[in-house]
Amino acid sequence: MLFFTLFHLFSGPISRPALTDPITPLTIIPGEKAKATELEILCPPKDKCFGRIVQLIDGATKTIYVHAYQLTGQPIAAALLRAYKRGVKVYIIADKTQTAQDSSTYVPDLAMAGIPVKIDHKPAIAHRKVIIIDGITSLIGSYNWTNGAEFKNAEVLVILVNQPEVATILQKHWDLRDSTSTPYKDYMKNR
Repeated sequence: MLFFTLFHLFSGPISRPALTDPITPLTIIPGEKAKATELEILCPPKDKCFGRIVQLIDGATKTIYVHAYQLTGQPIAAALLRAYKRGVKVYIIADKTQTAQDSSTYVPDLAMAGIPVKIDHKPAIAHRKVIIIDGITSLIGSYNWTNGAEFKNAEVLVILVNQPEVATILQKHWDLRDSTSTPYKDYMKNR
Protein backbone atom coordinates (compact mmCIF):
# COMPACT_ATOMS: atom_id res chain seq x y z
CA MET A 1 0.00 0.00 0.00
CA LEU A 2 2.84 2.41 0.82
CA PHE A 3 4.47 1.67 -2.53
CA PHE A 4 1.15 2.39 -4.26
CA THR A 5 0.85 5.71 -2.39
CA LEU A 6 4.46 6.68 -3.10
CA PHE A 7 4.02 5.65 -6.73
CA HIS A 8 1.11 8.07 -7.01
CA LEU A 9 3.06 10.83 -5.28
CA PHE A 10 5.84 10.67 -7.85
CA SER A 11 4.03 9.61 -11.00
CA GLY A 12 2.67 13.04 -11.93
CA PRO A 13 -0.72 14.67 -11.70
CA ILE A 14 -3.72 12.49 -11.09
CA SER A 15 -7.12 13.37 -12.42
CA ARG A 16 -9.83 13.48 -9.78
CA PRO A 17 -13.17 15.23 -9.48
CA ALA A 18 -13.25 18.52 -7.59
CA LEU A 19 -15.02 18.61 -4.25
CA THR A 20 -17.71 20.76 -5.82
CA ASP A 21 -18.32 18.46 -8.83
CA PRO A 22 -21.65 16.67 -8.82
CA ILE A 23 -21.39 13.11 -7.63
CA THR A 24 -23.28 10.03 -8.62
CA PRO A 25 -26.20 9.43 -6.26
CA LEU A 26 -25.07 7.18 -3.43
CA THR A 27 -26.82 3.99 -2.51
CA ILE A 28 -27.09 3.32 1.20
CA ILE A 29 -26.84 -0.40 1.85
CA PRO A 30 -27.17 -1.23 5.53
CA GLY A 31 -24.50 -3.53 6.89
CA GLU A 32 -25.12 -6.38 9.24
CA LYS A 33 -26.37 -5.11 12.57
CA ALA A 34 -26.02 -6.39 16.09
CA LYS A 35 -27.59 -5.13 19.31
CA ALA A 36 -30.36 -3.14 17.62
CA THR A 37 -28.78 -0.21 15.76
CA GLU A 38 -25.71 0.25 17.94
CA LEU A 39 -23.27 -1.73 15.80
CA GLU A 40 -23.00 -2.01 12.02
CA ILE A 41 -20.41 -4.08 10.22
CA LEU A 42 -19.87 -3.40 6.53
CA CYS A 43 -17.48 -5.48 4.43
CA PRO A 44 -16.61 -4.02 1.03
CA PRO A 45 -16.56 -4.72 -1.78
CA LYS A 46 -19.87 -6.54 -1.13
CA ASP A 47 -21.16 -3.74 1.10
CA LYS A 48 -20.89 -0.20 -0.19
CA CYS A 49 -19.82 2.25 2.53
CA PHE A 50 -19.73 5.70 0.91
CA GLY A 51 -23.47 6.21 1.25
CA ARG A 52 -23.58 5.30 4.94
CA ILE A 53 -20.46 7.32 5.79
CA VAL A 54 -21.85 10.38 4.00
CA GLN A 55 -25.21 9.91 5.74
CA LEU A 56 -23.50 9.93 9.15
CA ILE A 57 -21.32 12.96 8.31
CA ASP A 58 -24.33 14.83 6.92
CA GLY A 59 -26.15 14.10 10.20
CA ALA A 60 -23.38 15.56 12.38
CA THR A 61 -24.39 18.61 14.41
CA LYS A 62 -21.35 19.49 16.54
CA THR A 63 -18.01 17.84 15.79
CA ILE A 64 -16.25 15.46 13.44
CA TYR A 65 -12.74 14.18 14.19
CA VAL A 66 -11.00 12.29 11.39
CA HIS A 67 -7.87 10.13 11.34
CA ALA A 68 -7.00 9.63 7.68
CA TYR A 69 -4.20 7.44 6.47
CA GLN A 70 -5.62 8.17 3.03
CA LEU A 71 -8.52 10.34 1.90
CA THR A 72 -9.28 9.95 -1.79
CA GLY A 73 -13.01 9.28 -1.58
CA GLN A 74 -14.68 12.34 -3.10
CA PRO A 75 -18.09 11.70 -1.48
CA ILE A 76 -16.48 11.59 1.97
CA ALA A 77 -14.32 14.67 1.38
CA ALA A 78 -17.29 16.59 -0.03
CA ALA A 79 -19.42 15.61 2.99
CA LEU A 80 -16.69 16.82 5.37
CA LEU A 81 -16.55 20.14 3.51
CA ARG A 82 -20.35 20.48 3.63
CA ALA A 83 -20.34 19.79 7.37
CA TYR A 84 -17.65 22.41 7.91
CA LYS A 85 -19.56 24.97 5.84
CA ARG A 86 -22.73 24.41 7.87
CA GLY A 87 -20.87 25.08 11.12
CA VAL A 88 -19.85 21.63 12.32
CA LYS A 89 -16.33 21.70 13.79
CA VAL A 90 -14.31 19.36 11.58
CA TYR A 91 -10.74 18.36 12.46
CA ILE A 92 -8.47 16.09 10.44
CA ILE A 93 -5.20 14.36 11.25
CA ALA A 94 -3.62 12.84 8.15
CA ASP A 95 -0.56 10.81 7.29
CA LYS A 96 2.36 12.70 5.74
CA THR A 97 1.75 10.96 2.40
CA GLN A 98 -1.49 12.94 2.11
CA THR A 99 0.20 16.28 1.40
CA ALA A 100 1.11 16.02 -2.29
CA GLN A 101 -0.83 18.60 -4.31
CA ASP A 102 -0.71 16.48 -7.47
CA SER A 103 -1.95 13.27 -5.86
CA SER A 104 -5.46 11.94 -5.56
CA THR A 105 -5.84 12.99 -1.91
CA TYR A 106 -8.34 15.62 -0.85
CA VAL A 107 -6.39 16.57 2.30
CA PRO A 108 -4.78 19.68 0.71
CA ASP A 109 -8.17 20.82 -0.63
CA LEU A 110 -9.79 20.48 2.79
CA ALA A 111 -6.92 22.33 4.49
CA MET A 112 -7.12 25.14 1.92
CA ALA A 113 -10.89 25.34 2.50
CA GLY A 114 -10.16 26.22 6.14
CA ILE A 115 -10.67 22.90 7.89
CA PRO A 116 -8.05 22.45 10.62
CA VAL A 117 -5.78 19.73 9.25
CA LYS A 118 -2.69 18.42 10.97
CA ILE A 119 -0.05 16.06 9.62
CA ASP A 120 0.98 13.18 11.86
CA HIS A 121 4.55 12.93 10.58
CA LYS A 122 6.36 11.32 13.54
CA PRO A 123 5.40 7.64 13.15
CA ALA A 124 6.54 5.70 10.09
CA ILE A 125 2.93 5.88 8.92
CA ALA A 126 -0.16 7.29 10.59
CA HIS A 127 -2.26 4.29 9.68
CA ARG A 128 -5.39 5.02 11.71
CA LYS A 129 -8.76 5.11 10.01
CA VAL A 130 -11.20 6.62 12.47
CA ILE A 131 -14.06 9.11 12.34
CA ILE A 132 -15.72 10.30 15.56
CA ILE A 133 -19.03 12.13 15.09
CA ASP A 134 -20.62 14.29 17.81
CA GLY A 135 -18.80 12.37 20.54
CA ILE A 136 -21.16 9.41 20.24
CA THR A 137 -20.69 7.69 16.86
CA SER A 138 -17.42 6.08 15.76
CA LEU A 139 -16.30 4.60 12.45
CA ILE A 140 -13.28 2.30 12.68
CA GLY A 141 -11.70 -0.58 10.81
CA SER A 142 -9.36 -1.34 7.96
CA TYR A 143 -11.44 0.83 5.63
CA ASN A 144 -9.47 3.85 4.39
CA TRP A 145 -11.56 6.84 3.29
CA THR A 146 -10.72 5.97 -0.33
CA ASN A 147 -12.07 4.80 -3.65
CA GLY A 148 -9.90 1.69 -3.36
CA ALA A 149 -11.52 0.73 -0.06
CA GLU A 150 -14.96 1.30 -1.52
CA PHE A 151 -14.58 -0.42 -4.88
CA LYS A 152 -11.53 -2.72 -4.91
CA ASN A 153 -10.30 -3.94 -1.53
CA ALA A 154 -11.52 -6.51 0.96
CA GLU A 155 -12.13 -4.25 3.97
CA VAL A 156 -14.15 -3.95 7.15
CA LEU A 157 -15.87 -0.85 8.50
CA VAL A 158 -17.34 -0.98 11.98
CA ILE A 159 -19.85 1.73 12.85
CA LEU A 160 -20.74 2.19 16.51
CA VAL A 161 -23.80 4.43 16.82
CA ASN A 162 -24.76 6.07 20.12
CA GLN A 163 -21.73 4.60 21.88
CA PRO A 164 -20.19 7.58 23.75
CA GLU A 165 -17.90 5.31 25.79
CA VAL A 166 -16.19 4.07 22.62
CA ALA A 167 -16.06 7.58 21.16
CA THR A 168 -14.41 8.85 24.35
CA ILE A 169 -11.67 6.21 24.15
CA LEU A 170 -11.03 6.98 20.48
CA GLN A 171 -11.09 10.73 21.22
CA LYS A 172 -8.29 10.28 23.80
CA HIS A 173 -6.15 8.61 21.14
CA TRP A 174 -7.07 11.34 18.62
CA ASP A 175 -6.05 14.03 21.14
CA LEU A 176 -2.70 12.29 21.74
CA ARG A 177 -1.90 12.18 18.02
CA ASP A 178 -3.12 15.78 17.66
CA SER A 179 -0.66 16.94 20.32
CA THR A 180 2.31 15.57 18.34
CA SER A 181 1.11 16.55 14.86
CA THR A 182 1.91 19.69 12.87
CA PRO A 183 -0.64 22.03 11.25
CA TYR A 184 -0.82 21.37 7.51
CA LYS A 185 0.43 24.81 6.45
CA ASP A 186 3.39 24.69 8.84
CA TYR A 187 4.26 21.18 7.72
CA MET A 188 4.22 22.26 4.08
CA LYS A 189 6.48 25.27 4.79
CA ASN A 190 9.07 23.12 6.56
CA ARG A 191 9.22 20.22 4.12
